[in-house]
Amino acid sequence: MATRKILGVISKQRTERLLEDWANTREDGVRRLLRIHAEEIDIPKPEFKQTVRSRGFKPTMMPSTWTLVERPDGTLVERPEGPYVEDWTLVECAEVLFVEDTVRRIAEFLRKAWDAPDQRRFDWYLWKALSIAQTVWQLFEFVDDPPERASAVEAAIFYLRHSRRRALHCANPNCTTPYFFQQGKRQRFCSTICALPTQRESKRKWWAKKHPPKEKKK
Repeated sequence: MATRKILGVISKQRTERLLEDWANTREDGVRRLLRIHAEEIDIPKPEFKQTVRSRGFKPTMMPSTWTLVERPDGTLVERPEGPYVEDWTLVECAEVLFVEDTVRRIAEFLRKAWDAPDQRRFDWYLWKALSIAQTVWQLFEFVDDPPERASAVEAAIFYLRHSRRRALHCANPNCTTPYFFQQGKRQRFCSTICALPTQRESKRKWWAKKHPPKEKKK
């Protein structure tokens, strides 16, 4: 039996994993997120090189090789050799940073939606997350109607919009990845590890109630 996919592009299991990982990603985890979910996070990489060329930008010309040469005083210096080539390093860095910043901003609004106190704010933050992705897509093709096939990002946000009741914040205040989807009606923690402190405290209180300390005989 074929697995049902959200908007026909991504399974429920992969959608929940993508949303959880994305919402739990902080500043230092963006590149890891992009590496793990490279297939799902289909945000196009901008072709800045083509854009700046069309506007007359000329890159720095750099020598293809450098050779160490000894001066008469014995010091070594680098001397350029070989043909000069275009250096697009700064432009290529800008392309990478553009995608990373887009992912980072979407993560921020996913967290805000997850923690939203009411439906209006929840919808607003999800709209902001989707609008950021749509702004990137609009850089490449100006269209008013939705594309024939939904992207995984659009499908994920669509899924979260219809699964708000199961999108919970872990009850453990020390949890570092608190955003998760509830799998059982009474689930309050993202994992058994996060639930342990509360379980231990409950058992301690139960034991204290069942076995109160005996009064000392005078």
